[in-house]
Amino acid sequence: MRWITIGLLILNLGYFLVGKLEYAYQKKLTVKVDGEYIANSTKNMPGHQLVLVTQDMRAVIENNNVDNTPTTLTTESNKKDQCELVGPISMADNSQLTRIREMLYSKGISTQIKEVSVSGRSDYWVYLPPEISRERAVLKLRELKGKKIDSFIIPEGLLLNGISLGVFDIHENAEKRQRELSDMGYAPEISENTNKYKEGWLLVRSEQNTESISSELLGQIKSTGLEVNLRKEGCSEVASWIDIN
Repeated sequence: MRWITIGLLILNLGYFLVGKLEYAYQKKLTVKVDGEYIANSTKNMPGHQLVLVTQDMRAVIENNNVDNTPTTLTTESNKKDQCELVGPISMADNSQLTRIREMLYSKGISTQIKEVSVSGRSDYWVYLPPEISRERAVLKLRELKGKKIDSFIIPEGLLLNGISLGVFDIHENAEKRQRELSDMGYAPEISENTNKYKEGWLLVRSEQNTESISSELLGQIKSTGLEVNLRKEGCSEVASWIDIN
């Protein structure tokens, strides 16, 4: 019985010593980084060694791994997406467009003619609403003429058989006319009409030309008596108000 007890004690002691040795060995193989334990290789262990990366080393690695390709591609894309516009040029005189195109072409710059509809100045039309028939409109016109009021019958459009009482460039003048006729017992109305006209622009796309319009070349164009401007914008922006295709 005594030998059994002694044997158990020796066995427990051996088990305790083995556990302590294993713990010490495992602790040697780990290193604490940012609050966590990770395996630490030694020279005697097979495979790649683990290197502890410091904050400074990590910054150097990240900077070296930066890919500059997207920036380069974006720059090239922006370069190809540039448009130059020379104008505005009156579309009523095609000779102006021709002269400028020829000057640019002589410098190796090809252009496209683009028309743009532009809102000009507004005018203000004072009128009496349409009568139910032509005969009624004639009677109303005679009445107005008898009072020395300058007027005429509107012959077509939405205001057919209405009575025109004048067109004014300034809104205040139209309102003054309206008040005068209102004081005479009439009910005139005012319609604002925005005049539109066409203007021309010469479009130069960088993707179709190796040369661009310099300030010197623009000065040569202006020296011929043509009052034009040079606009440089991204083609995507230009496409919002001009058909660039």
